Amino acid sequence: MQAPRSLAEIPFEREDVLELLGLRPGPDGAWRREPDLDYARFGWAEAVTLVLEDAEGRQRVVGPALVLALHSSDEPSPDDAVIELEFELSLTGEPEPLVIRAPLDRFLEVWLPRLPWAAPHVVLALCNPLRHDPACPAALGSRRLHYAHGDVLSWLDLEPPRIRLHAHTWHTR
Repeated sequence: MQAPRSLAEIPFEREDVLELLGLRPGPDGAWRREPDLDYARFGWAEAVTLVLEDAEGRQRVVGPALVLALHSSDEPSPDDAVIELEFELSLTGEPEPLVIRAPLDRFLEVWLPRLPWAAPHVVLALCNPLRHDPACPAALGSRRLHYAHGDVLSWLDLEPPRIRLHAHTWHTR
């Protein structure tokens, strides 16, 4: 891959929702018992339903949903008034990944219009350690935006089978 020249050229691709959220069994066939805190995959997926769970154990079922798996900077500046995204890209012929940083609001302006519109919910699977509230993007239209304060951990519950995203708190716009 060559270095992208704009946010529109970042390879933000459709994935299977279980693969995107790191919920498939590992190479040994075993299910993950703990979240992978270094997991850096990004992309989008469609989910029939998701459970959004907060630190108090309150759960809310949303769906159908467009899931955007993104990553914020590991060391955000407390002075930042915006959520800064971080993308690690492997480039052809380069030993180290290219790290691209971009404000979430700008990323959503570029990418939301390019993604499917059918789902009434857009869920940001995005850690938000500074607990900033993102702006409501115009491209959201009548859809609901769900975002977290704090880290977001993904789980696959087997009984009943469902995808659960856990965070300190969940918010909706």
